[in-house]
Amino acid sequence: MFRIDSEGATGTNRFTEGDPQTSVPATVVSDEWLNHVQEEIIKPIEEMGITLVKGNEGQLNDALLELALRGGRKDPVNHTLANNSGPSAITGLPVLNKSVFVARISSYYIERKTDSQSVVEMGILMERYNSADDNWEQESTSLFSDAGTIFSIDDADTDAAVTQVTTDDLTGTTYVGTLKMTQLFVFRA
Repeated sequence: MFRIDSEGATGTNRFTEGDPQTSVPATVVSDEWLNHVQEEIIKPIEEMGITLVKGNEGQLNDALLELALRGGRKDPVNHTLANNSGPSAITGLPVLNKSVFVARISSYYIERKTDSQSVVEMGILMERYNSADDNWEQESTSLFSDAGTIFSIDDADTDAAVTQVTTDDLTGTTYVGTLKMTQLFVFRA
């Protein structure tokens, strides 16, 4: 984004209607500026997968609401879960850094299945920095609990602590496991 800088803009890059009595020209609204503003508005709409529709004046609002529902991310974290493994770092989830934020709340959805079993879990994962003990703490609340999936934190470095997941053995063949996460809130340091 940039402030208007075409002919007639004020010294602080603002618009003016001009004043014919004092020979101050009105600001020329350039195609460069208008196209830039248009694309700035359109970008979040398209990033949220919304098709532009002439006459629909609620699309930017819809895009911002969708972005908020996704925790400020275009796409949720999609992590492949191996069977009977871990703890392994959750790919795509930002590290826990006590100098940046002191707590994070994320929603998650886990699905693990084989040819003979299927387990699902969804819930909220809460992580916070405990300054008294200089470590990260974690708690989760879940529905449809998959007791075979456990979250943990590797916080040997509290400025780069990593959220991890461990899975148990889900018997059967053709195992598929996925974890989707969306960071809902962070509390800044």
